[in-house]
Amino acid sequence: VGVLWLVGLVGIRGVSSGSQSEYLLWLMAGLFPWVTFAAGVTGGAVAVSSNAHLVRKINFNLTLLPWVKSVSAMMVHSIFLCLMLIYSLFLQELGLVNLLQFAYYGIALFALISALSFLLSTLTVFIKDTVNGVAMLIQLGFWLTPIFWNVSRVPSEYVHWLKLNPMVYVVNGYRSSLYGTELFW
Repeated sequence: VGVLWLVGLVGIRGVSSGSQSEYLLWLMAGLFPWVTFAAGVTGGAVAVSSNAHLVRKINFNLTLLPWVKSVSAMMVHSIFLCLMLIYSLFLQELGLVNLLQFAYYGIALFALISALSFLLSTLTVFIKDTVNGVAMLIQLGFWLTPIFWNVSRVPSEYVHWLKLNPMVYVVNGYRSSLYGTELFW
């Protein structure tokens, strides 16, 4: 986070000194869901194929493997979220509605990770190169998700294309929860 904050602050955005702490919070609200998504989907894609020793057991339920990767990614995410909320309490005040929104977007993130983990772990069993494709798409998705930049700065004719990325919804939701700009319902 520190390196990306410095690169974004000095290199990309050129933020003035008064808004450095706000930019750090804004960056964390975009980066933490993305890191969770990338770890969960990448781990979920190989959940079945990397645990072949468990798959060979007769009474083992295969649907547990993608769930384990999804739940473990969300456990790390909860630690990230706590750190971000503690930092945000030093900068601003959060209400109960904000915390409910974080829970909603956390559930949406978990559902997205779980669904993609199930799909990709199944595909990886049959098509081994799925893992390489996932790695490339995760790298591309990092730059197509508004982690460093704001969707409002994108020309309006391209916004609908960006919103095809489900992480745009989650990242914007985390930021709107943090700053109270719009309610999820």
